[in-house]
Amino acid sequence: PGSWNGSTVCVARAAVEKYGAQVARLGALCWGPADEVRLAACPSRPPLHTHLQQVWPRLKISVGAEGPTMLFIMWADIVHGKVIELSCFEPRYRWMCRRLLDPSMPLSARKIGFVTHGFLTRARTGACGYLCEVLGVTGPRSGDFSCRLRIGPFFKVAEAWTEEVPGSPEAAQLHVGYLDLLPEKQWPSSESLRRVELGAEQAMSDEEGEDEDRTLRRQPLPVRPAGLDVRGWFR
Repeated sequence: PGSWNGSTVCVARAAVEKYGAQVARLGALCWGPADEVRLAACPSRPPLHTHLQQVWPRLKISVGAEGPTMLFIMWADIVHGKVIELSCFEPRYRWMCRRLLDPSMPLSARKIGFVTHGFLTRARTGACGYLCEVLGVTGPRSGDFSCRLRIGPFFKVAEAWTEEVPGSPEAAQLHVGYLDLLPEKQWPSSESLRRVELGAEQAMSDEEGEDEDRTLRRQPLPVRPAGLDVRGWFR
């Protein structure tokens, strides 16, 4: 146990996914004296995170990924470094803009994940896009917001969930997630992104069955969810 004193314990994604029970037992026995435990983001992380926090309430447990980050979902062929302006009128994205305008949010945290590929109706692990710096948010004008973004580094979604829009339980929920940022040399080609799209389509079919997703699978890729006015994007 003494060897863990003052240490930072980094748990890789493979360990969390394949050996979560063993990691939980080891952590419960040994990691109390550590300074920090850093868990890789993945769908299997939350129950392990909760378990360790219950066993060691004072232990700092962090997530080894960018986030949590609000996610903006729409197919787009965009370029790193480009500045774009979006008109956001769907309830979940209006709520996103209000959160970005909250004065308690540090400027360094004013980023969103623009999910452009690898989804059908929702963000999912393996979907990908670009982390965007929020340069400004204006509005609401007639209930809508305008959001100005600078396109940043490429990411893959490591873990995602949805949050209900306050006061609009019937509205589509806002996606939030942890993101794995890729070094520039690993950014994919157009053909690689096309394979991501096809993989998302197959995964949706496997999860929801023939009857539920027949309509979705008849739609040509890429799918463009409603909610954003793309007119006058590039200025």
